[in-house]
Parts: sequence; C-alpha cells; structure tokens
Amino acid sequence: PFRVILIENKRYGKGAAVESVVTALRARPELKDFDVQFVSWSPHAEGWKGGDSPLQTGNFTRHMEIIGRTDVQVTGPGTAMMYQAFLPDGAVNINLGINKVLDQGFMEEY
Repeated sequence: PFRVILIENKRYGKGAAVESVVTALRARPELKDFDVQFVSWSPHAEGWKGGDSPLQTGNFTRHMEIIGRTDVQVTGPGTAMMYQAFLPDGAVNINLGINKVLDQGFMEEY
C-alpha cells in the first residue's frame, strides 16, 4: 500500500483535528490501498503509555526512518513542511496551507 502521513500542526489544534481526518480517510473504501498514519513530531508528555502509536519518539533518527518510507506527506505550513526535502524520490508533499486569513505570514498564502 501507499504510505501516507498526516502531520500534526499547531495551526489546526493539537492532534484532534488532524487525527479526525486520518480516521475519516481510513474509512474511505476508495483509499483501501493507502496506509494512513497520524504523526506528531513533538515528544510525548512524561508518563506517555501509548508506545509509538502516533509514530513519535522525539528522536530525529526515527523521524528520518518515518519520512524515508513515506509516499505521501500531508502537512500545513511550518517546521513540519521542511521534512519534504527528506522524502524519497517519487514521494509527494501536500501543503494544506493555513486555516486563518489573519494569521498568514509571508508565502503562507499559497
């Protein structure tokens, strides 16, 4: 299957908004050939018992492993978008843009 990651972005709220999109995409029968995962690049809070469930350890080496096997990266503007340089050949980056007109910074309007 195609490996898709949707990256948490503070502009969309912490986790919940992006995780709900992941859930919706997984439920679509026409996307059965896509393995859709939620990713948060931020380290988990102390006491986290969820293991590696959202594919996060706070370790840059682990980040590169995740990116290195990604076919489609979906993210909003910001630091997470910078990972596109590490995507494998043929992979696609989808930038969702910012969801508030008043908060747009330079080049975030595209």
